[in-house]
Amino acid sequence: GILFFILGINLSNATNIKLKENYLKSSLFEKGKVKWYIIGFSLFIILNMSSYFIGNLSGIETTDFIIKPDSIWLIGFFSTFLFFGGNEEFGWRGFLQKELQKKYNPLIGTLIISFLWSLWHLPLHYNGFYSTGGFIDLLPRFIWTTPVTIIFTWLYNKSSYSILAVILLHAMLNNVNSAFGSSELVYAIIGLLFAIFCIINDKMWEKRSYKQ
Repeated sequence: GILFFILGINLSNATNIKLKENYLKSSLFEKGKVKWYIIGFSLFIILNMSSYFIGNLSGIETTDFIIKPDSIWLIGFFSTFLFFGGNEEFGWRGFLQKELQKKYNPLIGTLIISFLWSLWHLPLHYNGFYSTGGFIDLLPRFIWTTPVTIIFTWLYNKSSYSILAVILLHAMLNNVNSAFGSSELVYAIIGLLFAIFCIINDKMWEKRSYKQ
């Protein structure tokens, strides 16, 4: 991990002053980005809760709880934030998305990362962490990871490349379902619609210029 961290910093060659190559600085708190930290923390809560209430009003199946306070949730959140998942953002967004956007538009970069990010979880479908069904069990992930990755790209770019913002988003993605109710079907629809909004809002089909 340390080796690839050092290699990543040295191989990166962006010239845009806003595209900070300092991984540590972009992962630390910046006063001017509080809005994006709040969005990173709350976005999946809002999506979950919205899907719950819409599902409940429409008679669509929901979870049997709205909010389930649980200290285990906090442990899961901070574990993801510090170790299991959040640290991936130094690679996926902090390095790979940034480097891909120097050559392609954000949407193409997102689709590449979506595929790799899905494949990244393949071992967990063999060792019993998720399942033991291998590649067959991984296939649905290729579908739902795409809109999720679009949302991550949107937040990363909108927050002026804040790794901290997407780490918060990742921590919530991994743990929100254990504490906040939802309707699985409605959640999928809302998530897809929000991903489409992200593409339009960030004009992801346009290639970025990374010249000073």
